[in-house]
Amino acid sequence: MPNALRALLLAPVVALALAACGGDDASRRTAAAEGDVGGTIVIAVGAEPNTFFPPRIGGIIAKQVSDLLYEPLAEIGPGLNTLGDEGYEPALARAWRWSDDSLQITFELSPGARWHDGRPVTSEDVRYTFEVNRHPDVASAVMPILAGIDSVSTPDSLTATFWFARRSPEQFHDAAARLAILPSHLLADVPMGELATHPRLRKPVGSGRFRFVRQVPGSLLELGADTGNHRGRPRLDRVIFTVAAPAAAVTQLLAGDADVFEAVQPVDMPRLDSAADVVPHLGPSHQYAFVAYNLRAPGNVARPHPVLGDREVRRAISMMVDRETIVRSVWDSLAVVGIGPFPRTLPTADTTLRQLPLDPARGAALLDSLGWRDADGDGVREKGGVPLRLSILVPESSAFRQRIGVILQDQLRRHGVDVQVASLEFNAFGARMERRDFDLVIVTWILADGSPSGAPNTWGTSGARAKGGQNYGGYSNPVFDAHVDSGLASFDHAARRRHFAAAYQVAIDDAPAIWLYEARNAFGIHRRFRRPEIRSTGWWLDLHEWWVPADERIARDRAGLPAAPAGE
Repeated sequence: MPNALRALLLAPVVALALAACGGDDASRRTAAAEGDVGGTIVIAVGAEPNTFFPPRIGGIIAKQVSDLLYEPLAEIGPGLNTLGDEGYEPALARAWRWSDDSLQITFELSPGARWHDGRPVTSEDVRYTFEVNRHPDVASAVMPILAGIDSVSTPDSLTATFWFARRSPEQFHDAAARLAILPSHLLADVPMGELATHPRLRKPVGSGRFRFVRQVPGSLLELGADTGNHRGRPRLDRVIFTVAAPAAAVTQLLAGDADVFEAVQPVDMPRLDSAADVVPHLGPSHQYAFVAYNLRAPGNVARPHPVLGDREVRRAISMMVDRETIVRSVWDSLAVVGIGPFPRTLPTADTTLRQLPLDPARGAALLDSLGWRDADGDGVREKGGVPLRLSILVPESSAFRQRIGVILQDQLRRHGVDVQVASLEFNAFGARMERRDFDLVIVTWILADGSPSGAPNTWGTSGARAKGGQNYGGYSNPVFDAHVDSGLASFDHAARRRHFAAAYQVAIDDAPAIWLYEARNAFGIHRRFRRPEIRSTGWWLDLHEWWVPADERIARDRAGLPAAPAGE
């Protein structure tokens, strides 16, 4: 263990983060005074955010909006370190300190922090947010991760202390970076089980650098600059998300009617390369995609899936899928074949793990041995008179996943597995997935913070059984769980990697999913924007630093885009 980390985690510690944003704020305010602020950015997206309630975020668009509206206590630094507090940057908290036994972390809130309705942010908001995220009726995705935190106390209005049952490598990350702090004065009287759908969340109030302005369902979402923000005014005046199909979004980008579009398809990259006003961006990402098998009966987790509950059936089907062809056909050079339940950018990644081979003949022989044969010659295998027929869910908003579904359908049909592709509107897709009402589903995960600590919730037994767990396929293996638990408990980087490599190998062998691909960040940005270097954790995280020089600003009264409301 490095000396700095040992000192931080094993010895009595008083760690202060006082280097905050003063310098950045001063330079930003100077920039504002000099006129280097202003302008609107239009971001083309494939779907609306599924919610404005951070504990129930599902999907990248909702994550982007949440990160602009709300703040954590501290933000992970560019080095993506999640052990201890090295590299973390102050957000709502301007300073923090550890107790001598490392079982308490006390955060000092910024006295200038205000909710977008003008009320001060207080320690009660921090305590309330913790209670919300650990309440079973809320079913927060981070609820299992917060189990190591006993409570949050509030000695005064600007001080919040997190109390821990034991030391752990990521206890600071759990307290400081996982929780988007919520306004208790607006939500505390709402029953926990009603928060996710409560009308007050339709016009969310946060403390971030951008505030909610309006939403036109099915069309656009507008955020405006919080000009009095305690961390400084964002340089942009407006952020507008417009909903468009991928082909239309590219057209909007090239025509100047949109400024940013993610999920650019390989066929469109040459158009971006040759466009005078668009800068293509390619970079690493923390995203990986897979086809999840449902190991439980659709809609009834108490029973095993009649087909996919069998480990050998899953292994056989996986060996029939040519992942390399899928990646090359859909992504060209913008993705690589996946390895397991992790992206290569994760610190615990291991590229040497043993994979199931591409061997359709072996997979077919295995299905034969299990009793799944095409006895009547109709091209579909049967067992006991039941055809080997499965459905695969894909979201309408993802052209990539729709194409993958069709290719999978074709590849498996050749070997007697009848797969029907069900394309659903994004929110309906998410609802079916959360209800565990599917046979197969194409999923993309983004591990934006570089931590493997979400593994229990996405692949562990706890995530399969707990309310709010994101192990939608119901995979469970105690050996996997044990290695993950040991890895997460380790303060030593090498031991952490060994345990996770062992856990990943167990999952690969059990085939709870077909590990499809890891995509690169591929998107286009209008040339007029000045911006810092794009973060691998999310291009939008520094959107407050984007700006347009005054002589290049273009009024946002373009055709098809509603003007800003009066007074905004």
